[in-house]
Amino acid sequence: MAVFIQDLKVKLTSPTSNLFWQIVRYGISGGIAFVADFVVLWLLTEFVGWHYLVSAVCGNLVGLIITYLMSVVWVFDQRRLSNHWAEFAGFTLIAGLGMGLTELFMYVFTEYVFIEALFGPNNYLISKLVTAFIVACVNFVLKKTFLFSKKR
Repeated sequence: MAVFIQDLKVKLTSPTSNLFWQIVRYGISGGIAFVADFVVLWLLTEFVGWHYLVSAVCGNLVGLIITYLMSVVWVFDQRRLSNHWAEFAGFTLIAGLGMGLTELFMYVFTEYVFIEALFGPNNYLISKLVTAFIVACVNFVLKKTFLFSKKR
């Protein structure tokens, strides 16, 4: 058991280009970013009174910053771009696409799938859960392909 725990510790802390461990790390960092995103969405909607789509953008921005920092420090060990500002710009473009998908899916799911009449007034939170999973998958593939892989 001690060997397993030591091996797991190495897999989670040492730089790796192993796709499986990058996905695990991306899932963990994405989970942390999602919690922050979700809490911002909920607080701004429920306590500040903002529309859920406006709150979703704010939460998404918080998640973007967390995900970027964790991606460059912990998730990916290779970087396609040597200029960190260009890399952040690419990261932000991908995140912008993700934000657009988030807004679209949240609107469709909240207004037409998880309707308030059936799921209650917090149906936008159910929409966020489903949307976050879809967008996380898209974001991982794009980031891995265009930002965090070997230079060709």
